[in-house]
Amino acid sequence: MNEIEIENDNELYELLNEIRPRPGMYLGIGSLSRLQAYMGGFFHAYNNLKVKQNPKNYILPLPFWFFHEFIKNHYGEIASTAGWCNLILSNNSNDDEKSLEVFFSLIDIYKNLTVVKCQMAEISEENNKFNLKNKLSPKYSIGNNRKLYSAIPKVNKIFIYELSNNAGYFCTIELENEIHIIMTIEKTDFEIKKFFDNLFGENLKWNIISFENVLTKKFCFSVLGPMTFHYDFSLSKLRTIKK
Repeated sequence: MNEIEIENDNELYELLNEIRPRPGMYLGIGSLSRLQAYMGGFFHAYNNLKVKQNPKNYILPLPFWFFHEFIKNHYGEIASTAGWCNLILSNNSNDDEKSLEVFFSLIDIYKNLTVVKCQMAEISEENNKFNLKNKLSPKYSIGNNRKLYSAIPKVNKIFIYELSNNAGYFCTIELENEIHIIMTIEKTDFEIKKFFDNLFGENLKWNIISFENVLTKKFCFSVLGPMTFHYDFSLSKLRTIKK
């Protein structure tokens, strides 16, 4: 099957804009649960058509993947494992029709998030050696080929971004000429820094830089995060996920 190239999540956001004024035409009734099922079909087709995502020199708007993390922080939840749909429903009396309206209000905020501050730490050879020798380092899948690494390959720099609207912080790592996103949004930068202290040692130095300077690199939305282990930022420890 030939690969189909989709530029970014704008195609999904445009589809949501079409559904918004006429949910009954697409979903049968105005229902967040039905929208989630509809979007599940969209992503199923997206994956089966072998959609190819090329590196980009922009990072905003954030990929929809992060939306459940955004919802987690919006409602002050501890974890996002319930998924964005269930979190919105549970915080709106499980009213499916009302929750659909809330979803569209929140997706508007999400799509328009900006970076208000950017921090960077340069990773030395000593830091990378610490990570490679660290037996607690999680395993990562990096790139579209889903290759599994026992530790993150040589990292040049780490970036932490503060989002507008008090939406939280996300982070990226620079590998060679590309920047890869770590797929989580945390409530404070302390949790993210603690995570990287555990991976690379506690001597990391963070400096505030211009966000525009980061945009000179290509972004890849392909770091899927820990696959064998999950890092619990709030507890600052690793726990194994049973297969």
